[in-house]
Amino acid sequence: MLPEERRIFILKQLNQNGKVEVDKLAQHLNVSQMTIRRDLDMLTSRGLAFRTHGGAISPNINNEIPLDEKMVTNIDAKRKIGEYAASLINENESILLDAGTTCLSVAQSIKNRKNITVITNDIRIVFELYQNPNIKLICAGGLVQAGVGAMIGFYTEKMIESVTVDKAFVGTSTIDNNLFISTPTIEKASLKRKYLKNSNASILLADSSKFGRSSLFKVCNLKDFDMVISDNELDRYFTDEMEKKGINYYLT
Repeated sequence: MLPEERRIFILKQLNQNGKVEVDKLAQHLNVSQMTIRRDLDMLTSRGLAFRTHGGAISPNINNEIPLDEKMVTNIDAKRKIGEYAASLINENESILLDAGTTCLSVAQSIKNRKNITVITNDIRIVFELYQNPNIKLICAGGLVQAGVGAMIGFYTEKMIESVTVDKAFVGTSTIDNNLFISTPTIEKASLKRKYLKNSNASILLADSSKFGRSSLFKVCNLKDFDMVISDNELDRYFTDEMEKKGINYYLT
């Protein structure tokens, strides 16, 4: 099989499954893992793939990534983002914590805090905080997404509409080159907009791997947030664009 034929095959697998693994491709195509890595690097340079540890994923994310997979992706970056975000939360404040592993990192950083109110639609965040009697914890219940742990739908949205909090910490699946954030599901897109509307300050938490990619349902532009927190691996293109548009950002 010629190199270009091999890469076309890899692209088809990416489009069908959303991700590929180096070892499985090498076995299937009967080539070395180094050859597959070079193929994935080439596809990434063309904007057709996004490299991960052990493989690659499609730059267009139109399906939810399971929680177990997200829990082992960009752990250090998410931890640092979570720690910095937690430092912005003051005593006696109320906050919204969006579903997702980066917001979970915030929860892990505040689990021993006192006199704060946390509203979340993430069952993993609820599990992280429920044993602390000094945190007033409110679960924005609704339909639980299997394998993801986020609560979405009519009842979740009604809960968020009924409050006004000091700060909302919002996660995202993707941020495209025009600085629009998007998500694979229409329910989450609607819910995230309500997070912004029902908070006095909105803060986007997104590690650098979320940039330069897109999902099906658009939420809003980065300029709609009061602050964006990412990590220091973020490509210079995006920091330049944020500075041009006057977007307040911080890199951990």
